Amino acid sequence: MVRGLKEIELNDRDRFVLYLLDKFRVLDAKSVAVMASFSSESYAAIRLQKLARYGYIKRERIVTSLPLVHYLTSKGNDEINDIRRRQIKPRIGTLEHELAVGRVASYLTLNRGIEPISMITDR
Repeated sequence: MVRGLKEIELNDRDRFVLYLLDKFRVLDAKSVAVMASFSSESYAAIRLQKLARYGYIKRERIVTSLPLVHYLTSKGNDEINDIRRRQIKPRIGTLEHELAVGRVASYLTLNRGIEPISMITDR
C-alpha cells in the first residue's frame, strides 16, 4: 500500500477499465489505453499499476515473448458486478488469442469508432 493508504477512490475510468477486463478477460496496456481513452499508454500503465497495487487487477508477464497482461481479481469483480466470480488466471494456451481479441477491439475503437460497450464477446 502507498503511504498507509488502504484503498483508492475509483473514478469512472477505473471502473470502465475493470469492465473491459471483465469483458475481454486479458488485455495489455496498449489495448486498455486505446479503449479507455487514456491520453497516453504510459499514463494507462501508471493507473493499471495502481489498480494492481490495491488488488483490483493482477498484472504479470506470463510468457516472456508477450507483453505484461492485466486481468480482473475477485476484488475488481466485486466492484463492478453483483454476481461473485472467482479469479481466473489466464491460460497459456489461449493467452495469445485473448490478447489478439483485445487488439482487434482496440483497433475497432481507434479506427472505426466502435465503442467497446457495443462489442459482443462470449461474456
